[in-house]
Amino acid sequence: MTERDKALQSLFDILTCPVCYTRLCSQPTLCINGHAVCSECTKKGLVQCPICSTEFSKEKHIILTQILEALPFPCSYKGCSVLATDIDHHEKWCGFRVTICERCSWSGPAKKLKGHVETNHKLASNDIDKTFVLLSSFKRCFARIQFGQVFWEITRANIKEKMFSIQLIWVPNGEVKADIFNMKVEFTSKAKSYIANTRIKFDPEDSSENKNCIVFHTDIFEHSNDSDSFSYKMYLTNEVQTAMNASLL
Repeated sequence: MTERDKALQSLFDILTCPVCYTRLCSQPTLCINGHAVCSECTKKGLVQCPICSTEFSKEKHIILTQILEALPFPCSYKGCSVLATDIDHHEKWCGFRVTICERCSWSGPAKKLKGHVETNHKLASNDIDKTFVLLSSFKRCFARIQFGQVFWEITRANIKEKMFSIQLIWVPNGEVKADIFNMKVEFTSKAKSYIANTRIKFDPEDSSENKNCIVFHTDIFEHSNDSDSFSYKMYLTNEVQTAMNASLL
């Protein structure tokens, strides 16, 4: 650890709330002797200083507030050494975030998921048809790697609600160049074919079933036999790639 790192770590230790042991916020509460606690702890009913048992002051410490606003935050994920002033944004995309594999029991840092998937699972891609028969409800998951990133391609069929959906979940590995993508699905059966497009702005903290998906009503299969198979292909492009391709035309 360098002298700079030691100095920063000492500051981080000093600027830690003695109650919840998290980093002091930019508007801390001070007691009359100058001890500081985070405002979240006082909001929860803390009425006296946990260090000296004196009452809290209503005065604001401007210099302390300015120091807290200027200092970067260390990433909370194990193995990551990044310091960032906008730590919430960094941690949202950090490659050291713990994630799981949707295909097996593996778990680990997001930056290692790509290697795990390439070694252990068959990959989906634009030129592979996914074929299925709508005899019962199901959920299937395919792994796909594009732009150096891992995406989970999840298909769900709900026979009772007459719905078939295709969802993408992105697991960012810390090397994010774009978070907006265009998703195109070519859907075919013996009787019909469909094309659907949607624009996706990913949020790695939100993977609910109604996010980043295309939904088909199964009434589109009304002229097909129960035993007929259906297939689809998915194409994924990001807006950086789309803009580059357009500039070449």
